[in-house]
Amino acid sequence: MSQEIKKIMTYKTFSLMVVLISILVLWSCNHTRRAEEFVQKGEEQYHEQNFEESIEYYDEAIQLKPDLAEAYNGRGASYFALLNMEKALADFSTAIEYDPTLIEAYFNRGVAYRHMRQLEEASEDLSTVLELDPQSYLAHHHRGIVFSEMGEFEKALEDFSSFLSEYPGDAETLRHRAMIYGALGEYENAIEDFTEIIEQKPDMAFSYFWRGNSYQSAGKLDKALEDYKKAVELEPGYIAAYHGLGMVYMTKGDKEEAIEAYETLQELASPELHPQLYQAAEENLEALR
Repeated sequence: MSQEIKKIMTYKTFSLMVVLISILVLWSCNHTRRAEEFVQKGEEQYHEQNFEESIEYYDEAIQLKPDLAEAYNGRGASYFALLNMEKALADFSTAIEYDPTLIEAYFNRGVAYRHMRQLEEASEDLSTVLELDPQSYLAHHHRGIVFSEMGEFEKALEDFSSFLSEYPGDAETLRHRAMIYGALGEYENAIEDFTEIIEQKPDMAFSYFWRGNSYQSAGKLDKALEDYKKAVELEPGYIAAYHGLGMVYMTKGDKEEAIEAYETLQELASPELHPQLYQAAEENLEALR
């Protein structure tokens, strides 16, 4: 075989390889583009709260591109919305395997772990989010909840305060922080946070009740009475608020008012559903009569 013929054959072989590679690249790009389109449709259905439909689109995306991390993350979010935590966690983990820098997958898995009461794993994932993106303030909010549920109150306070530095006045985070302040005996700080919530939402009995508890613990009995009364005005069946009223009246030596508060509590409470409050009322009434 002449050198010229060998050159021609080599050139043709090379040209064929280039064509085949080009076809493969185009095929891959086409599949990737179609997979991304399915992901977008899945996201649209998710935001419309059509979670089953969104899962179908994500399935299509994964069939076309089995290593597309965003598809697993999106499908996991839909499973989470359907309360299928096992499948949600599996998808978030697969997304992280394919893309260890996908912040949303760590965040979603951290929130899912929290709902599963796997608090150590939740704190680890949310900490990873903050390592990858220190400006992810929502991760501070959720990690603060995790730390509070773990009893690590100082860490929880730090996270809630970090979130509030970026989103001042957020009522939910203020509530969480106020509860932590109360648990730590920092009643004035708790009162300040609950007051800010009440200024935003003056019709929430819960906030008046818990501010009343803080006032009572701080020894400000008249202010505690005002808040407990406001709580039962807004929510006449607020059993715990009547217990608060009874306690304050007993401390002040107002026997008749204390008896009235505890009798009302017993009328509203059930020994089966509210055993501790019912028993407390029973014991205090016995002491008062």
